[in-house]
Amino acid sequence: MSQKSRQEVLQEARERYRHRGRKGRSRLLDEVSALCGYERKYAMKVLGGKRPIAGSGRQRGGSKPVYGEAERRVLKEIWLAAEQPCGKRLKAAIGVWLPHYEQEFGRLEERLRGRLESLSAATIDRLLAPCRVTLGKRNRCGTRPGTLLRKEIPVRTEHWDVAGPGWVEADTVAHCGESMEGDFCWSLTVTDVHTQWTETRAVWNKGQHAVRQRIAEIEAALAGFDACPLKKTATSLCFADGNPQARVMLIGEAPGRDEDIQGKPFVGRSGQLLDRMLAAVGLSRTAQDRESAVFITNVIFWRPPGNRTPTDAETQMCLPFLLRTIELQKPDVIVCLGATPAQRLTARTDGILKLRGKWVTANVSGRNIPLLPTLHPAYLLRQPAQKRLAWRDMLSLRQMLDAH
Repeated sequence: MSQKSRQEVLQEARERYRHRGRKGRSRLLDEVSALCGYERKYAMKVLGGKRPIAGSGRQRGGSKPVYGEAERRVLKEIWLAAEQPCGKRLKAAIGVWLPHYEQEFGRLEERLRGRLESLSAATIDRLLAPCRVTLGKRNRCGTRPGTLLRKEIPVRTEHWDVAGPGWVEADTVAHCGESMEGDFCWSLTVTDVHTQWTETRAVWNKGQHAVRQRIAEIEAALAGFDACPLKKTATSLCFADGNPQARVMLIGEAPGRDEDIQGKPFVGRSGQLLDRMLAAVGLSRTAQDRESAVFITNVIFWRPPGNRTPTDAETQMCLPFLLRTIELQKPDVIVCLGATPAQRLTARTDGILKLRGKWVTANVSGRNIPLLPTLHPAYLLRQPAQKRLAWRDMLSLRQMLDAH
């Protein structure tokens, strides 16, 4: 929990503590002690006003920060163009890169340029630290699948009978020169082993239209996917909603009654609550710009009978489609609504109350993506008192997006 969130919780709890009886105060002390990690005696002094709330009094001394978002914005562009070097190498190269930056993005102010040239290697690393958390390690190979995807694709090790046509080999080639950074074209080549018949197609790996087209292809493939028994009892396929170019991907568990009727995720009462939660932190599923848009999908794409929890077998059947969607959409941040998506993407078995509010990393196709588990809106409708926890998670999401 951040210091600001703790201050908000303690200020609210202090007001409630003043107007409660003995039993009510005891329950409130247990709640605050568990939430903030305080000993009971210390929590009693804080709520009783005998001790100040940490961070609300006199601020610690020290010099004010000299460098900020303006320097980080320029450094990030140069750092990405130079293939993410360490601070020592970037400091030596920054004088060479600045003229190219100005040619691409416009002339810098003399004062800002002087601060950039005077940055130390340690300061450069400190300013770029949030960027490294989001982007993860640089990938030099384009054919390194993540562990989750490898588990879902069985590999045949027995002898293949290639006496007749029908057995093929497939390969992809990245036309990227010496760098895997940026946009470039891939060649997909499929060859029949027996006849040597070869077909080649070009794929633009990160273009907006290509991403939309590939996601539409996944939705079409799901519509023809008959292996999941839930399809037989559901009214319609409920795949996704929002902007495929969004920085944020929200992943729920499974559609409900209203979602099954309309064919879109989160359109019922829980969806309305989710829209209000997103709007409170400047996000919307209808936004066109990437910064304020979201993309919403589920682990399961058909409604389970009676809104029951999906079985492990049903989840495993749909998981490859979800992983492929994440790979194509390339979100900067994933928010898991409920325990099922968080458990599937992180391989953890804890409940959502233990998982929520803690940033972890999901590895999908070799790409590390920050992931935040939070409470499902349907749970919040049943337990309104827990909305304060979801609000802290939304604030944490906003802070993560602002830092990157």
